[in-house]
Amino acid sequence: MDFTSALSALFSYQFVLFALSMNIFTWILRTITEYIFPQIVNVRAYQKLFLPLASTILGAVVGMFAIKYAYPDGLNTRIDRVLFGLVAGNFGATIYQVAKGMLKDKMQQLKQNSQSNQNDGNKQP
Repeated sequence: MDFTSALSALFSYQFVLFALSMNIFTWILRTITEYIFPQIVNVRAYQKLFLPLASTILGAVVGMFAIKYAYPDGLNTRIDRVLFGLVAGNFGATIYQVAKGMLKDKMQQLKQNSQSNQNDGNKQP
C-alpha cells in the first residue's frame, strides 16, 4: 500500500466509523466496570494503563475477528485488519473530540442565526 492509499484509508468513512465505535465500546466497558467496581477509579493501573490502552487493544481484537467489516481496499490479511484496528482504536478519542467540537460549533452558528433572524423580525417598521 503506497502513501496516498494509506492516507485515503486513514480518512475513509470506514476508519472514522471504526474509530468512533471503538471509543463507544470503551466508554460502555468503562461505565459498566466503574458501576460494578466503584473503587477501581482509585487504582493507579486502571487510570494509567487500562484506560489509555483499552480502545487501542479493543480495536486490534475487533480487527482480528471482524472479518466481514467493510475495511478499505487493500486490507486483506489478518495483520492488516489488526493494524487497522490498532490505529483506529488509538485515534478514536481524538476523532470523537473533533466531531464533538464541529457539532458544537455548528449548533452555536445555528443558534446565532436563529437569534439574529428573531431580532430582524422585531425591527420591522
